[in-house]
Amino acid sequence: MVSGLNILMVEDDIGIGNWIKNKVEKLDTLSTFTWATSINDAFEVLKLTQPDYIILDLQLPDGNGIEILKKIMEDKLPIKTFVFTINIGLKNACLRWGADAFFDKTNDSEKLIQAFENIRI
Repeated sequence: MVSGLNILMVEDDIGIGNWIKNKVEKLDTLSTFTWATSINDAFEVLKLTQPDYIILDLQLPDGNGIEILKKIMEDKLPIKTFVFTINIGLKNACLRWGADAFFDKTNDSEKLIQAFENIRI
């Protein structure tokens, strides 16, 4: 039996991260929420645990979040990835690398949260 959603957020902007965290932590279906602020932090989390979902920013202090998408695809990890970025020019690349959804930070913040509200476990 699934106890709830396990979500990893990879976001280096504290303001945006806190907004998402506050919204996601209100979900009845949430089990765990982990926050990484870099690609390296995210890889460390992935070594220790396997989230059900990742909220992924692309512009991170140590590189491009697409590296995380590549690792998930190459390792065939059963993780749903929601890209949440201002870099909408990379949408097609993200979808090619296995992103399950793509959200524009400037317009789709509420749509990102709604996507989680609509998940039934």
